[in-house]
Amino acid sequence: VSVDAIADALQAVKAGRLDATVFQNARAQGATAVETVLQILEGHAYQSETLIPFELVTQENIEDYLDISLE
Repeated sequence: VSVDAIADALQAVKAGRLDATVFQNARAQGATAVETVLQILEGHAYQSETLIPFELVTQENIEDYLDISLE
């Protein structure tokens, strides 16, 4: 098992050399951080803690993640 769902890990999961990898959604993390900063700057209420769920990538869902590393 690995973390970050990098291209090599995704290919290893697809080939069966790795059981799983964990996708940490950097795009969602960044977007949420920017949204929070804007809320703070505009004087709006904001969440002091926001969790972006990790996503387990296995052979069952690998096809959903293969193109992510190309974006």
